[in-house]
Amino acid sequence: MFARSASGRPAQLRILPVLAAALAMTGCAASRDYPSLALRPAERVSGTMTPVPAETAAPAPPASVDASLAGRLSALVDSARAGDRSFATLRADAERAVAAGAGGDEFGRARLNAQVALSHMQVGRSETMAALATLDTLYATARDAQPVADTPDLQAIGAARSEVEEIVRRQDAALDSLAGRLKG
Repeated sequence: MFARSASGRPAQLRILPVLAAALAMTGCAASRDYPSLALRPAERVSGTMTPVPAETAAPAPPASVDASLAGRLSALVDSARAGDRSFATLRADAERAVAAGAGGDEFGRARLNAQVALSHMQVGRSETMAALATLDTLYATARDAQPVADTPDLQAIGAARSEVEEIVRRQDAALDSLAGRLKG
């Protein structure tokens, strides 16, 4: 009559606890008196708010270039110009050597002399390159101190850098031209 489970009890009796739990749950859901989701008085913001004071403006940078920096920049530009004068002297010697060595035997004396003259030109520009490296360091340090503002110090360093960079560009062009003529 009743089917028996493996435990020996009728199968309908095993379902009885599940039905009892379901009936008990329906009793909990009968009440529709849920709490409101509206703000309670304790959750409302009350009191007064004071405005935040306005941010004070950053101090204005000095209107002129620092005197010690101006002196240092002038010395660096003068050093680069002196290096360029030395380079020009070496360039004249190298042009004569390249004219003599161009088109000659690859291992001939004239060609080797021209290569040595080009090497001397490279060494002769070291004073200009050292000045540019120092200016780059000064610029990077000043830019780190003032990442956004374009101060008079930064402008002065930038102007000095531009002048020395132009000297370096001319020297690069001269070296490239002579090296090209020697290979050509």
